[in-house]
Amino acid sequence: MGDDAQCSLRSQVVGDDPQYTRRRRIVGDDPQYPRRRQAMDAYDLPCARIAREANIIIISVEYRLAPEHPFPAGFDDCVQVALHVLTQGRDLGLDPNRISVGGDSSGGNNAVAVSLALRDEKTKPALKAQILIYGIYQYCDKSLPAMKLREEYEKPTAMSTYFIDSYFNLTAAQSELLIARNFSTPELVQRCTKLVDYRLLPNELIPDGYEPEVTLASSVTDDVKYISRMFSDPRAAPMMEENLKNLPASLVVAAEWDPLRDENFILAERLKQAGNKVQLKYLPDSFHGIMNAVDYEKFGFDAGSTFMNSVVDFIKKEM
Repeated sequence: MGDDAQCSLRSQVVGDDPQYTRRRRIVGDDPQYPRRRQAMDAYDLPCARIAREANIIIISVEYRLAPEHPFPAGFDDCVQVALHVLTQGRDLGLDPNRISVGGDSSGGNNAVAVSLALRDEKTKPALKAQILIYGIYQYCDKSLPAMKLREEYEKPTAMSTYFIDSYFNLTAAQSELLIARNFSTPELVQRCTKLVDYRLLPNELIPDGYEPEVTLASSVTDDVKYISRMFSDPRAAPMMEENLKNLPASLVVAAEWDPLRDENFILAERLKQAGNKVQLKYLPDSFHGIMNAVDYEKFGFDAGSTFMNSVVDFIKKEM
């Protein structure tokens, strides 16, 4: 982890005002901070509600964002904060033996990557639980059934390519390989086929005649090697970690109308097969971003409250 990590945290504290927050600057200052703060503001409501209903403190990490700070900057920041809370938790009014991690989308990615890193470092006290909400856990297979279903209605290539370009600081030439799905070395294809195994999906989520489309690059150039190396790194793609043993109790949330649906099912099954305690919560008729729709009951949409109840119940049971 770099010594120049710059991040801050925001604590959601149980109290009379569900919007009450307090800030603590952890390290340094960063001109990117206003944009990161805006990103965190979007999560104030759901985090405050979870904190209030589960009677806990939630610390939201304002980790550095790409493209200004590509991988592994954000991961390093999250590890730094997790270590700080585990080792200095009592100074923050916390019980270090009841610390958990969690996040949605890329936050779910960082959460499980942090869990793996702390496990490998044998950090004590260990994390108590992890809450993994429709996270992105792999980049090597863009042909999983949910992804192919989405492509029938729209072409998400440009948006997903932009995010991946920014996160890994790819060049224009590397981006073209990504769009063409011409980036996999033989080693990546082998690992991807083994570790992102569609056969772990429930039968009802595998269409008749489905076949994965993880293909070799036409030529193994330096650009192909770079992309494959990034996509094989468990800090960025946690499903590329073969050993998923000895991880905290896990809640994995998957949404039906989410291109990331299948990798969440696969991750949950692999965690279970590795001997971990796992609860999978599947939200039919829901979508990526449901965490930010927890107050939509007034519109007759109750998936947000179902999601919220699942998270709160898990926290009360496991923490």
